[in-house]
Amino acid sequence: MVATFIPFLERVSQINSAWHIFRPKAFLDLLKGSPGMCTLKSDMPIFPQGAPVAIAAPYGWKEHKVIRLKSAKNSWANLPKDLDSGKEFSFFILGKEHFCLVHRAKGKDILIISKRRDYKKYAARVNEKQWSPWIKVKENTTDAVFRVRPIKIDCSKDSVQLYVSPVNRCHQFSDPKECGNKLYSNLGVYQEPLNISALLVGWLDSEGLVNEFREQAIWQAKATIELTKNMGFTGVLSKWHAFDKFYHFFFQKIDPVAPSFNKEQFNYYENIHKNILKIADEMVGYVLKEKDDETLLVVCSDHGLMPSARHASVPNLLVKHNFTVLKKKIRRKPEIDWKKTKAVLHPYVQIWVNLNGRDPQGIVSPGSEYEKVRDDIIKLLRGWKDTKTGDYVIAHVFRTEDGAFYGLGGGRDGDIRFFASPGYSVYRNSSPSKDGILVKDAYGPYMGDHGSCEPTTRFGRGSETAMIGMYGHGIRHGHTPKLYPKLIDIIPTICYLCGLPLPADSEGAVLRNLFI
Repeated sequence: MVATFIPFLERVSQINSAWHIFRPKAFLDLLKGSPGMCTLKSDMPIFPQGAPVAIAAPYGWKEHKVIRLKSAKNSWANLPKDLDSGKEFSFFILGKEHFCLVHRAKGKDILIISKRRDYKKYAARVNEKQWSPWIKVKENTTDAVFRVRPIKIDCSKDSVQLYVSPVNRCHQFSDPKECGNKLYSNLGVYQEPLNISALLVGWLDSEGLVNEFREQAIWQAKATIELTKNMGFTGVLSKWHAFDKFYHFFFQKIDPVAPSFNKEQFNYYENIHKNILKIADEMVGYVLKEKDDETLLVVCSDHGLMPSARHASVPNLLVKHNFTVLKKKIRRKPEIDWKKTKAVLHPYVQIWVNLNGRDPQGIVSPGSEYEKVRDDIIKLLRGWKDTKTGDYVIAHVFRTEDGAFYGLGGGRDGDIRFFASPGYSVYRNSSPSKDGILVKDAYGPYMGDHGSCEPTTRFGRGSETAMIGMYGHGIRHGHTPKLYPKLIDIIPTICYLCGLPLPADSEGAVLRNLFI
């Protein structure tokens, strides 16, 4: 599909989980990674004490660091005389050391954070499962803030588990920079990342995660109104990534069709799910309440998401049948021998023939040999059965040029396209593996997925289908179209309603059946 950015508006802003504001002339720079992100440091420093570290190891995120507590009796100034106990540790943020004191006062365990070992000059004083105030830090000329949330404090066992947030910029996080500065002044800190992995590995509790989700959502909603009402922007594109993150990591916790579903955990995760839905409603409700009558509101998703029951490895299948050939000497991971390889999977649902004259090390001749390779692979995928379930792994496979109905056929769409059957995901198996296993129960952190199946596929509580809702002047109230709109239809429709010319390179249509 072609890009659907609106090129005609003089002042357009985008709010994302990676937050930027930009004008159209800065769009290409944005794609290249400029301007800067809101966070100065995206890898979260997590500081627990003791055994929970092992939980994170299988995923390799290395978000944690073990810190040993030691006595603070002789190292801190101005300690209260009635201090029951006191242990200390320290951690670094942007190269600057922060000192922590753990002690018990009036029967409660408390954490003190200070930039120096002085009890009277602490930056934050927090109890268990309580957010600290934002703590100021500086990186060169950039002011920034972070905060902490003690997940567990147990002075009797000298045990602390502390979640430390990413460091968020206070200015210079937008283009033009004065927009971000004004939004920070009016709305406060923008909490950029949604740290879903911290909940997965046990460093952040569910209430803390929901707090972060809500703060980001409401900030985006308020920024949307601020930009359009008070800062002269014609349009705002805002993306909230909470649903994607939750469903990817935790769909298996709330859907019985998933192989790792545990009914004893259902209520815990379903409660998080319901809270995220409520936050989305609150976010949309705020914009509806504050926008003027002439402003059009469009709420849509860029895709759906379903639980994964089985993970299928197309690369291993191609290796087994000698379409992809690996070098005999395997080092850290299998390497492709391009001189003998006829076809490979390109992430994630397209197969490229190693074509002579097109590809650097192509060995398949154009014409009859090329078509035979495609025919053989299509036949292979159509007949591929899961030996455990007896089900066909692939629902639909075709030459890419036959996929015009799906909007396929461009120069980057590969030679063969396919869609997996409901419940099967191919997204986490983009390269051949040493074990050569073709299909296995879904595993790893990504237990929910999208993009493997046809756009209208449903499985369990999930669906690949995206959603769209529109509200504003000229929109039919309560109308549900019989035919599915497409994502590429959204921008042409918005342009039409705003009296703007349609983008010349857009392939979408105006959704006239939504109008009064």
